[in-house]
Formats: sequence, C-alpha cells, structure tokens
Amino acid sequence: MKHGVGAVLLAAIMAFSWDAAARTQRDLPYGVSQAWTTAIRLLRLDLGYEVGERDRDAGFVLFTYLEGETRCPGTLEVVERQLSDGRTGVRVVVTIPAMPSYVEQVLIDRLLRKLRDELGAPLPPPPRRRPPPARDAEEEREGEAETDDDSETDGNEDQDDQPETRRDDD
Repeated sequence: MKHGVGAVLLAAIMAFSWDAAARTQRDLPYGVSQAWTTAIRLLRLDLGYEVGERDRDAGFVLFTYLEGETRCPGTLEVVERQLSDGRTGVRVVVTIPAMPSYVEQVLIDRLLRKLRDELGAPLPPPPRRRPPPARDAEEEREGEAETDDDSETDGNEDQDDQPETRRDDD
C-alpha cells in the first residue's frame, strides 16, 4: 500500500511538472509596443479575461483563462527579438499550465489576427543580399593592378562629387 501511494504521488508530481513546463511561442513581425497593447486589449476587452499583475518593461502579463466554469491562471510574454529574416519583431509566449497546448496556440493565433486586422499586414522582409560572385586568382590580380593605378591621381577628381557650397554674401 505504501508503494502505491508513493507511485501515485510521483505520477502527480511528474504530471504537474510536465504541464508547468508546457508553453507555446511564436515569433511575430510586429513591434513590442504594438504587440503589447494589442495583447492587453485582446485579453481584457475581447476575451473578458481578468488581467492581474503586468509589467510592460519586463514584457509579461498574468491573466485568468476563462472557459465556461473553468478558471485557470495563465501568462503571456512579449519579448523583442531579432527574427530569422533580419527584422526586429517579438516573440509571444503563452503559458496556461492547466490547459492543453492548443488553447495557448489559439490565443496566439487570435493575437496575430487582431494585429493584422488593426495594423495591417507587416512589411515584407528586406531582400536578402546575394554574396558577390567568387573571383578567380587572375581577376584578383587584375583588380589589384587597377587599384594601384587609381592611387596615382592628382586628387581633383573627387571635387565633382562634393556638393557646391554657396555663400549669400558673394
């Protein structure tokens, strides 16, 4: 009997720690300020959730998830980060330990939809720069020779590139 209680207790601890570690995250191409204010409006106004402690600088908000009679604590984090395409965006992390992960994903999807509805689609990522074509050794030697020839100028060729300075008292 003693081992049975211990096994049940161990299973409960493992289940709790697994749930507590569960979280869903997604990178979004919106600014921190945009994502933060939209997330707060989504939680409080659109979904009617109770919003507890929140810290904009730290990027987290505690809320109470409501579905029917079910009430459970949740967190939403908005953290600025560099996206894989080079843009600055945010990572949104939602954690509702007592619920399955699809509930967290639905909340993130609703936030993304609200951002797009209110702010429009984000700008497309900048085009990736292609590396210059590789030069063979002979082309490099020719390029070095051209550079050496350019250094033998009198220094006046750059004057055309300078903006003309004009004084009103002339």
